[in-house]
Amino acid sequence: MMQDKNTTILLTSNGNGFDLLETLKGLMASNTARAIISKLIIILKEDDDKELFKELERLKTGLKEVYDFKIIKPSAKTDFERLDYALSLVNTEYVFYCKAGWGFTGKHYIFRSIYALESQVSVVQVLLNNTSEFTPNEVMNTKHRLGEMVHVSGLHQAKINHNDKEYLYNGFNFTTSLFRTSDLKSIGRFSRFSNIYEVDAWYKKNNKIVLTFCEKYTELI
Repeated sequence: MMQDKNTTILLTSNGNGFDLLETLKGLMASNTARAIISKLIIILKEDDDKELFKELERLKTGLKEVYDFKIIKPSAKTDFERLDYALSLVNTEYVFYCKAGWGFTGKHYIFRSIYALESQVSVVQVLLNNTSEFTPNEVMNTKHRLGEMVHVSGLHQAKINHNDKEYLYNGFNFTTSLFRTSDLKSIGRFSRFSNIYEVDAWYKKNNKIVLTFCEKYTELI
């Protein structure tokens, strides 16, 4: 399994060109799993400036010798719509999802994430660390060790109030993580949901859990 080009990297813009370039450079410097990467897809927002696109095109010249490198700028209003379009281009077994603005502090994280993901069929997501802009600290208050992993979802829930609606949140989010492509596509379209908490609830109903590393592999730039 590890020798096949079975993984696609999706890197999404956060609207800040500096953040995206720094995340991309950090990923290229720290990624030890080049042998199994099939594609690198960068998803831009409609309002990303032309200078960023030119810089990415310049980097693409060197990277295309290593990866099937694509830069896409979907005509989409939301992050979920952009993700739906990007996933339509993916045919590998795994997706390594990165969001601009996060740097990398370790190595071998893709190989270790695949190992962790396949440790249980119920695992839908392996987070690279236990902090994210979406996951509140309350989710992490109760930690249960599973080997080198911390078992988050299903063992402790946080009550989240979002737009005057309460959710029991299990920790699913779109920061730097590894997924099975089949799990992401099983949901149909992410754009049919209003927010990440509804997505989280859908996976919870389908008996899916989230794992996160004890070690810190990423940090905000």
